[in-house]
Amino acid sequence: MSKTSENIESASNEDIFSNGGAPLMSAGDSSAILGDSAQKKVWTDEERKELAAKLDDDLDTYISGLEKRQYTEGWPEDRWQEEMEKHPFFMTKAPGVNDELSPLMQGLQELKYSTTENTPEELAATYKEDGNFNFKCKKYRFAIVSYTEGLRLKCQNADLNAQLYNNRGACHYFLKNYRSCINDCLNALKINPDYMKASIRLANCYFYVEDYNKCMEVSASILLKEPTNEEIIGLKTKAFEKKKAKISSQGKKAYEEMKVSKENKRVVSAVRERGIKLLGSDAEITEISQLVPLFSEVVKRPVHLENDRLVWPVIFLYPEYATTDFVQEFHEDSLFSEQLVEMFSDPPEWDVERKYTPDKINVYYEDPNSKPQKVSKTSTLGMVLSRKNLYIRVQRNDPFQIEDPALGADLDGFEGKATSGVDAEITEISQLVPLFSEVVKRPVHLENDRLVWPVIFLYPEYATTDFVQEFHEDSLFSEQLVEMFSDPPEWDVERKYTPDKINVYYEDPNSKPQKVSKTSTLGMVLSRKNYRVDQGTPAFTLFSEGSPAEQAFLKG
Repeated sequence: MSKTSENIESASNEDIFSNGGAPLMSAGDSSAILGDSAQKKVWTDEERKELAAKLDDDLDTYISGLEKRQYTEGWPEDRWQEEMEKHPFFMTKAPGVNDELSPLMQGLQELKYSTTENTPEELAATYKEDGNFNFKCKKYRFAIVSYTEGLRLKCQNADLNAQLYNNRGACHYFLKNYRSCINDCLNALKINPDYMKASIRLANCYFYVEDYNKCMEVSASILLKEPTNEEIIGLKTKAFEKKKAKISSQGKKAYEEMKVSKENKRVVSAVRERGIKLLGSDAEITEISQLVPLFSEVVKRPVHLENDRLVWPVIFLYPEYATTDFVQEFHEDSLFSEQLVEMFSDPPEWDVERKYTPDKINVYYEDPNSKPQKVSKTSTLGMVLSRKNLYIRVQRNDPFQIEDPALGADLDGFEGKATSGVDAEITEISQLVPLFSEVVKRPVHLENDRLVWPVIFLYPEYATTDFVQEFHEDSLFSEQLVEMFSDPPEWDVERKYTPDKINVYYEDPNSKPQKVSKTSTLGMVLSRKNYRVDQGTPAFTLFSEGSPAEQAFLKG
């Protein structure tokens, strides 16, 4: 190594590098570094570059001579993104509910929510912050959980508890859980009676639950403190107007109910005056509930009065084709001949041979002994219903449910057995005699130890029915619907009733609609605790999905 290099290496770093690491090359200082001999030397740019290159080479040689050791504590190159995602400072999304937390995240959570490291007040404030964050993100249900956790701590900070109640109430408000919001606002005001946010929200909630008196009461208390609050002034005015409208509506409703009650009494009186009797009951007809028609989903209006004369819904049965007709309004003074002309002015779809014409049809009913009684077509409905041996069918339940007057229409007559419903344990085969046995070819029976049922399907929208003679208990409803609607029925002009767009229901003992999954078998549905087989014939109501008729049915 040259003398110049020896002099540079022997010098200290402080001598060589000062003033921010820049070499001091002034003429006055070079004598201290390079000695007297260098004092007379003038360095050219090339010499300086040569010296710098030599220094770089020496440094590289030194580093390469150091001991080489492998770094084992770093992240693998192929998984660095995955590892970064586990770090709380670098993760781009929060861990899921079932995700395993990294040790760093676990540590942070334990530090944040530890009951030993935090006081109840500190923890409550933490949960409040969590709730506020979720609230801002419109994750109201998550926010409710956070505020609830904060309240469970029962900290001694009254203001904090009031805020937790108020904030949780705000979440319920935006979720339209107005009654839950009312409870939280009341709790917040119990702690802090001057909590204005809680008072305003409480007044709004009372308005939405139509408790207009309390809405006006809370609004008045707010206006005592803030007389110029335009929101509350407007709310109080709206509540007053709504209250007036509600009182008026209630008055109209009470008047309508009184009219209906009076009309119902007139109907019952007219039925009794005409000596009309109920099959299966010796009780006198005293209540309109005794005249509610069977299959009320199909019948649009029960028996009623028009100009003091009775108008009945009537069922006509056609055993030869296992079908029925519902006549919604048959006036008691109308002749059967007139009704038949109206019904058969256009031949029905099922009468392929055109045998059913008004002049060739015979009409019958069955007396209490199941004997056919012929009806003269020159008779009125009222004349026939007043006969001593004609009884309107009734279910032996309490209250009574009345079936419409059932009249059999056939060319040559028919044979059958009248049945009535019971609400009792099934012990005899006579209890399973099907409804409208004149139409049903065979009652419930066994095939390979599996039950096969006759089933009636009702279509309230079109006031019609279908009788399925054999529905195997292991058959799916979806399969049955495909079979029934492979060809569109004549009455479905709009082609709304297709297997994929039909909803199936039945009514439970409380008359509440229960939906049937089309992937269920008949046996699965009949075994439900809330299903009752009516007079040996399971009945189901069908609607086109989303139709107004379905919506009205569900609303009751």
